[in-house]
Amino acid sequence: MRLRALVAGTFLMCSALVACGSSSEDVADTGPARGSTDVSALQAVMDEYTAVPEFEPPGPAVDASEVAGKTVFNIPDSSGNPFAAAVAESEAKAAELLGIEFINCENQGQVSQWVACYNQAVQRKVDVINDFGGADPRQLGPQIEAAQKAGIEVVGHNVYGFSQKPVGLKYSVPTPYEKAGELMGTWVALDTERDANVLVIRSNEVLATEPIVENFKAVFDEECPDCKITEVNVPVKDWGTKIQSEVQSAIVRDPELDYVIPIYDSMTQFVVPAITAAGKIGDVHVATFNGTPFVLKYMQEGDIVRMVVGESLDWIGYAFMDSDARLLAGMGLDEVFDAKIPLRVFTKDNVDEAGSPPAVSTGYGDSYIEGYTTLWGLE
Repeated sequence: MRLRALVAGTFLMCSALVACGSSSEDVADTGPARGSTDVSALQAVMDEYTAVPEFEPPGPAVDASEVAGKTVFNIPDSSGNPFAAAVAESEAKAAELLGIEFINCENQGQVSQWVACYNQAVQRKVDVINDFGGADPRQLGPQIEAAQKAGIEVVGHNVYGFSQKPVGLKYSVPTPYEKAGELMGTWVALDTERDANVLVIRSNEVLATEPIVENFKAVFDEECPDCKITEVNVPVKDWGTKIQSEVQSAIVRDPELDYVIPIYDSMTQFVVPAITAAGKIGDVHVATFNGTPFVLKYMQEGDIVRMVVGESLDWIGYAFMDSDARLLAGMGLDEVFDAKIPLRVFTKDNVDEAGSPPAVSTGYGDSYIEGYTTLWGLE
């Protein structure tokens, strides 16, 4: 899962969804009239993000000779998380290209195990610790402080969005959660011609939840002012037992419901059966975020999942290793570092580009591989 109006919390459509005027009169004229069915600006955003992304360098070139022989220690939220495992595999490939030793600390997502991983990293005198995903730094303050006192740089990867200040960490390399929320909101406003009735399923204990949901709602404030949003919180531990019943109950309470937004697409495995059991196939649809293959397959084979904001896990792994290499080479990082991780929107029109059946990291092109190897002076 995982998983911003990028940088300063603003990807809120200033340039794409609504024109940014220089006066109050200009601004007043840019928003849609209430009930407007002109969706050309929304369509323009979708056209941009349904295209295959191109590599954008996150900064100046890195001298690979400066990082060879150094060690990166990765602490995932859980080794049982397929997302985390796939990213770690990609990081290991990129590290090998750079001559960096990459150590992945296996764990089952328990705080005591994260603590043990930190202790192991300090004992091994590694150079950088990656605190990945749900290894919540708010629960690891003493361990982070001990690592930093030992001269180890600690980086939060995929923990925060761009608008969230890292807690206890010197550096954060975010995933564009804000943009994911914005794109889901844009799609729903477009697909319903600004007449949506939406159930949003959130998990409040996950740090990424707030930026995703807030940016989704911000789009509705601008582009879908008459749309209806209902929110329900389902903790991650309860997804398997509560999501289906929550969705079915919501459909019974409100027969006009037309979209469910499970903000992390692994939730979808419980949403699709709920919509099916309620007899609402073709009436209630799903837009979601991550790009997990089984969810893209739902889109290929049925008419419930209509839009997925996807991310290439292989690309993410290279991007995260690039940020580590910058620290190892003494180049430093911004407190919130933009690694230029792209997103791609999948719909019925382009989902087959993700493979048949869909596969991890397929459908995003491979410009990043040449891009990074060139940036690292390995070409």
